[in-house]
Amino acid sequence: MGAEEARHELEPHGPRSLMPPDAIQVPAAHYDSLSYDSRERWMSYWHQAHEVLQVRPDDCLEIGVGNGTVSRYLRASGVPVTSADFDEALKPDVVADVRDLPFEDRAFDVVLCAEVLEHLPFDDVPRALHEVARVTRRRAVFSIPIFTRAFWLSVRLPPFRALRWTWHLPARRRFSFDGQHYWEMGARNYPWRVVLATFERSFVLQSQYVVPENPYHYFLIGEPRL
Repeated sequence: MGAEEARHELEPHGPRSLMPPDAIQVPAAHYDSLSYDSRERWMSYWHQAHEVLQVRPDDCLEIGVGNGTVSRYLRASGVPVTSADFDEALKPDVVADVRDLPFEDRAFDVVLCAEVLEHLPFDDVPRALHEVARVTRRRAVFSIPIFTRAFWLSVRLPPFRALRWTWHLPARRRFSFDGQHYWEMGARNYPWRVVLATFERSFVLQSQYVVPENPYHYFLIGEPRL
């Protein structure tokens, strides 16, 4: 199915799934509140849109609808967006699972998948990444949560641009399913090196960074290896 047709060293992870993988974890009403759309999350929205627009794409697939903020902005900026989510209540263009996307190979210039993969058991993430790589022509943009404490320093001397530094303290605790997230990068049972290696099997990572104003979100941008 093409984009237009679709539109109308690791410690044991424990059980593969603590709930059915396709169960709705986040009710639709959760996304429409200031408690969800915090100042920090708005900064992540900006980075999502910025990364997509830098490509000057002919089209974009957004996996994980949320409240539609980013897709609305991209469409207003002239980018045709197809949204996909397995929760029909969020009214995506296509109801689909990231582990089995109903699109042709290389169907979209850019695929945006922000704060989605942690809702899958980690053992399912390689399959999801393979699917994202399969439908991506040029670039994929991901963000995932970091399970560490962080602090950052910003210095600005006009008229120069601000300089920012972010530090993450190593986590000593394991991450357990919290009702929404199965894993977060940096936990003792999901170390950085393992999570990044999983991404690198499907993508050539061109850049990766933490959002200074929201150090809980880590961005990875890459080209598909397929």
